[in-house]
Amino acid sequence: MVKTMNRKEGRRWIFETGLILNFLSCLNVGLGFSTPYWIISWPRVYSPFRRLGLWEVCFSGLVLPADTSQKAYHGCWWILAPEYYKIRGWIMPPWFIFVQVAVTVSFVMELCNVILGFLAWLKVKERANDSMNNEAGLQDRSQPICLIQSITTLTIISSILKAITILVFGIMFKLDRLWLPFPYLNYPSFSYGLFILSTFFSIFAGISHFVHTVIVRDLIRAPPMKTNISMPYLSVRPEPEKVPIDQVEPIAAGSTASMNKAGMINII
Repeated sequence: MVKTMNRKEGRRWIFETGLILNFLSCLNVGLGFSTPYWIISWPRVYSPFRRLGLWEVCFSGLVLPADTSQKAYHGCWWILAPEYYKIRGWIMPPWFIFVQVAVTVSFVMELCNVILGFLAWLKVKERANDSMNNEAGLQDRSQPICLIQSITTLTIISSILKAITILVFGIMFKLDRLWLPFPYLNYPSFSYGLFILSTFFSIFAGISHFVHTVIVRDLIRAPPMKTNISMPYLSVRPEPEKVPIDQVEPIAAGSTASMNKAGMINII
């Protein structure tokens, strides 16, 4: 009994650890998605570039040589604003668009993970408190396996997508020297760091959910445990006493007797 309880507590601990890691991952990817500090310029040195996020970019007198209008760009604007229409192809190269899409998809997947995880946690708690299932030994076989598998799949896909995004952004920021002015004065900032932290949370959450899913699937596939369930309303009629014919005594008044095929008399 104690061993079974320890297994249940261990399984619950693995599942809830994965949910906490999912929540932390969602929080960090949300901050990285919304804050404009993926790349910043060294503050003590003048540069026409100030900072850049996924959806906002700041300049301080930027003039591109390829821009025929030779317009100077100042201030912080939404990256898709009409102000940057002429230089949008330079601000958003194809690999940067991939990073924007990948981070957005990852954020949506993490939000879905948090919602599904909360629903699965409620169902697990509800069934754990069901006294009938506990007495019959059915609690382990009534886990919300569909929700658990969905959370595991989303977490693993999200962690892989975020890992690829980290590599693409880091490598292209280092190699694409024509992207931002004075690249040697620019460096990744905390928004990119939060996204990296979110990726680690997702990886460990995926491991936790994968282990929990394997355990639950094994419990569901295992044969049910034998349980002693009392059935007070079920009565079994005793079989009549069988006596050999040569040992039959005179039948008392009020009794009945019958002979079976084996030559035995049933006295009732």
